[in-house]
Amino acid sequence: MPWPLPRLRATHAVAVPVTIGAREPAILLPADWETWDDFKLRAVLAHELAHIRRRDWLVTLAASLNRCVFWFHPLAWWLERRLSALAEQASDDAALRSTGDAPRYARAVLDFAAALQTGGRLTYGLAMARTAKVSHRIHRILELTHPRPAVIRKRTWLAILACALPLVYSAAALQVSQPAPQPAPPHGIAQLLIEGNQLSAVEAQQLEEHLVRDPEDLAARGKLISYYSAHAIPHPRLEHIFWLIEHHPESEVTIYSSQARAASSPPDYELQKPLWLQQVTAHPTDAHVLANAGRFLGQTDKFAERDLLQRARQLEPLSPQWATRLADLFSRAIELSFRPSVVPPVDPAFAEAAKAELESSTDATLVGTIGEFLAAGPPGGNPPAPAQRDFAEYLLNRAQSLDASNPEWSAALARVHENPPSSSGGAQRIRVGSEVQQGNLIQQPVPVYPPLAKQAHVQGLVRFHLIIGKDGQVSNVTLISGHPLLAGAAQEAVKRWVYRPTLLNGDPIEVATAADVSFTLIE
Repeated sequence: MPWPLPRLRATHAVAVPVTIGAREPAILLPADWETWDDFKLRAVLAHELAHIRRRDWLVTLAASLNRCVFWFHPLAWWLERRLSALAEQASDDAALRSTGDAPRYARAVLDFAAALQTGGRLTYGLAMARTAKVSHRIHRILELTHPRPAVIRKRTWLAILACALPLVYSAAALQVSQPAPQPAPPHGIAQLLIEGNQLSAVEAQQLEEHLVRDPEDLAARGKLISYYSAHAIPHPRLEHIFWLIEHHPESEVTIYSSQARAASSPPDYELQKPLWLQQVTAHPTDAHVLANAGRFLGQTDKFAERDLLQRARQLEPLSPQWATRLADLFSRAIELSFRPSVVPPVDPAFAEAAKAELESSTDATLVGTIGEFLAAGPPGGNPPAPAQRDFAEYLLNRAQSLDASNPEWSAALARVHENPPSSSGGAQRIRVGSEVQQGNLIQQPVPVYPPLAKQAHVQGLVRFHLIIGKDGQVSNVTLISGHPLLAGAAQEAVKRWVYRPTLLNGDPIEVATAADVSFTLIE
């Protein structure tokens, strides 16, 4: 079911972005939105569009009505809070997939939370920073490894119904109980960020004196780094970061503090890089040190990040976080390679290397997880590009063949097949499997093996997404994967392929399919 496009409105009535309405939704922006940079605006729109796609406004309204009717029951209050938190988490995931910069996005959310507290303006609807536990939310943003667009699935609705049944029973029995106490938010990186921003100069000096007596207090260092960053004081900030890298390279406080400014400051990056390389040498068997070093180096060298994450996974093969982070790294690069106009740009060499590695990998978990990530598509509810969808389907088929006992891959394939790509330009088009369409080939010119590829002993498979016209001629060819030395020759050959026209109810129709071209050296 398509979701409605919203109207954009600027108003002095709101301090933070707000989404209202269901059938005719609107995104209300603060009056000063024109002063935002491109990153902040892109993050806001991705976040609010996710609310609209998920129809969170209706869910919030229903939860509010439920709480009004069953005001006496603690589950009604819990359910409203829980649904609100899930909506914000899903929308944060969408914004992170669009922007790819968790620290900057966390800072934007923190700024909105501060504006909400001081603005004294309306906060109806779905406000971007409405949640009271903003520190817990920021902590989750900074810790998130692979944000994905989410919808409320059947299992979630079943859980909601399970919560609703006791409410109905309790309403009949008129039994009133007190809500259970909520756990305090974790004292993590987000809390350090908030507390550091709120320090006064006197409090910062007191913390410096405290660190002389207790240099191992990482929380105090995190607060000071946040304070110095907020006030653009580089010298003490860098000293504390250097100390953290040298003494606690495994800590999340260290990697966040190290990475936050280095991402936008080449001098900061170059100063810290040799320290991280030293820690890789000094701690070759510590998975967390290697992964942290990979996160830092990956800002400019994705190959280094991949290698260090692979080493971390070898050290802790039973820990799922390393496979997830590898899948996140690969899928981000591959997804952006199918959307070349997206900023930030992707390293084409790394994207192609990632595709080639997955085509030969026997790691069903990694291959299948990346297939699921790619099949999810970009944020905002848009489907993935046809070539991306084909590659995702290919990876899921490979994962299923590598691990046929795992039902996750067959379920993911079923979801892909249930949501076929829409045709462009309104033309009627069907999707046909590559094996079926192969049988319709009537002309298949063989590509010329590129001499340079022969000299370099390059061989392998080149995969394309094709659009075949009603006359059986190939009208569009999009590269999915394959070695750059082979891709050009393969594409020129595929353009000349001719298929039997495909008929639907007796009429010719366009076809979307995949095609493979194989290059093998004969010794």
